[in-house]
Amino acid sequence: MSTALQSSVQAVAPPSQLRQKLLRAKQELCATVLGYEDEIEMMLLCLVADGNVSALGDPGTGKTLSMKALARVLGGSHYRRVQMVPDLMPADILGTEVWNKETGEFTYMHGPLNPLVNLFHADEINRTPPRTQAALLEAMEEKQFSVPGCTSQTKNTYPLHEVCLVLATRNAIDSVEGTYPLPSAELDRFAVELYFRRLSREKELEVVRKTSFARHSLAATQEGVLSITDIPSIRNEVESTVVCKERAFQYAENIIFATRPEGCPASLRKVFSKGVSVRAAQWALRLARVRAYMNGGTYVDPADIKHAMNFTLPHRLCIDEEKLYKGLTVQSVIAQLLSEVKIPTEI
Repeated sequence: MSTALQSSVQAVAPPSQLRQKLLRAKQELCATVLGYEDEIEMMLLCLVADGNVSALGDPGTGKTLSMKALARVLGGSHYRRVQMVPDLMPADILGTEVWNKETGEFTYMHGPLNPLVNLFHADEINRTPPRTQAALLEAMEEKQFSVPGCTSQTKNTYPLHEVCLVLATRNAIDSVEGTYPLPSAELDRFAVELYFRRLSREKELEVVRKTSFARHSLAATQEGVLSITDIPSIRNEVESTVVCKERAFQYAENIIFATRPEGCPASLRKVFSKGVSVRAAQWALRLARVRAYMNGGTYVDPADIKHAMNFTLPHRLCIDEEKLYKGLTVQSVIAQLLSEVKIPTEI
């Protein structure tokens, strides 16, 4: 095997107290949501990397349970869940001004998305109209939200907590009627898309055994394994201990460039209607860096980037509809793409 295709072997750093907490949180979550180890790990990576999460899957696959379990292991966190129904308005998320008869003034009242929230769960986000979905766009990208004010004294922009993620769930089998597809600009703001597939028969039987007579399997999850105050410290530790070399930047850029007409491999020509944005590479690098830290590495390995791309690409790829009708799947395209793009040699 050529040097370019070999994955570098790096020494594993001794676990710090913070890294031990992160690994313990992963262990607790995987014990609660069975069969989705990669998806659970990616949720934790997003928590540290400050990225929003989109979860797609059939009903009953554990999407909502995963979000609630994450809030449970994160001690001191504020978790808010909103059912995104068709008649929901932006003010139902961001809050609004109400008339105070006692003071004779308008007073702003925060909604469920406010400066104290750490995990905002938009359940079945595609069941609410685009104007309501758009209420989350600023929060997802700029970690703040703006509201119209009735008076000049009203503050219009509010910063979110330094640890604040938008977690959105969607069912994969929804009919077109009654749902509103998320536009590409909104999907692009999610760091990853997690697909909760149906489990194998053996794994599903294990789930049935362990949860059929338990009122809530969430109760078995140990509360407060991590603290909300640990997350900024973990972010600082990742930044100071894990290096991202030029080789990693080149590899991430090569992958996203290969989704565009000018850089597409011959085997994938005419598959993509347009290429993905630079956010795919940025998030893959950020998540790969945290994954390297979680595994005790000291630099970003191409294998970490390759793994992250399986979650940062699915909701960003624009595949020609005719190819999809002929049986091509997003997962098979990503697998072929990652096999075609070679890992750069050491730079």
